[in-house]
Amino acid sequence: MNQSVGKKQPLLSVKQKAVVLLVVLLTGAWIGIKAAARLQVALDPPAPEETAPPAVATMRLSLQPFERWQRYPGTIAAEREAVLQSRLTARIVALPVRTGQVVRHGDLLVRLDDEELGREIERLQAAQRAVATELALSEKLLQRRRQLFAASAATEEQVDEARTRVEALQAAREENRQALRVAETRRGYARIEAPFDGVVGHLFVFTGDMAAPGRALVELIDTSTVKVVFAIAQKDVPQIAQGTPAEIHVSILDRVMRGQVDRIHPALQTPGRGALAEIVLPAGSGHPPPGMEAVVRLRIFQRDRVLVLPVEAVHRRDAERYVFTVEKDVARRRPVTTGPEYQGRVVIETGLAPGDEVILTPHPALVDGVAVTIGDRP
Repeated sequence: MNQSVGKKQPLLSVKQKAVVLLVVLLTGAWIGIKAAARLQVALDPPAPEETAPPAVATMRLSLQPFERWQRYPGTIAAEREAVLQSRLTARIVALPVRTGQVVRHGDLLVRLDDEELGREIERLQAAQRAVATELALSEKLLQRRRQLFAASAATEEQVDEARTRVEALQAAREENRQALRVAETRRGYARIEAPFDGVVGHLFVFTGDMAAPGRALVELIDTSTVKVVFAIAQKDVPQIAQGTPAEIHVSILDRVMRGQVDRIHPALQTPGRGALAEIVLPAGSGHPPPGMEAVVRLRIFQRDRVLVLPVEAVHRRDAERYVFTVEKDVARRRPVTTGPEYQGRVVIETGLAPGDEVILTPHPALVDGVAVTIGDRP
């Protein structure tokens, strides 16, 4: 029988205990070295590394011209156009024009049936002749009775009767003359003629239709002079006036025409609350046709001598505006008042002067009094 059975074996041998002790001692030594190093850094920190001054680009200010242009979509329209309407109730018997046809002043566009008016005029003319004949006889009778009254051969009542008859016939003659004039004028309404040279636009009727007072018949467009119609944004209205320079670009024709604002309507339009404006293009050939789209550029700001900076040179903090200038290689913070911006440039109204050197680089390390290294100067 084995005598070792039932005896407890030791957990670690002597050799194993020695290894564990050695590991514990080495770990403690490593921790101590690290702690000593940290304490050394805390008690005697190393000297900070010197940072190089930020490199910046600058520009020296000088007075220069500045313009700001604003774009607006517009439409080409005829300067003069008319929708001719009927003044009579009559049937349309002739429509000798077609859409797109060129007509001259006085050309016949529409003719209405004037047969009834013609008969009315003939009746009035006959009545006028009858009144004239009767009036001539009555005037002779009045003259004779006056002579007889002077010779005491006629009474005063007979003279008054003859005079009253003459006056009544004179009134009838004048009334008939007025009626005849009105009838002739109305017969003239049966011929609708071109009031100016132009091109026939829309035809609203056909031959055989019944015209009535106020009914549209023909649209006539004068294409010799055209204009651009566009709406000015409400915020820009105070900056634009009659005579403001303009450029008109018609993309389909690849042309740029120059002009000026000729009219600004006083009432704002809805929707959008913009002011309707017009630019009349100079007379000449090659005008774009009415209805074509155009882009209008208006010069809403212009100065010949101002200080101008790139917009990125101006720092913004809430409502404050400031820049950094360079004085003896040191950045200086300068508050400024800015004006209009356009195409990446901004006008400096106050705070700077010609000759000032302004930092253009928006460097995060820029503060008042920091040294800088100057690089490019545009």
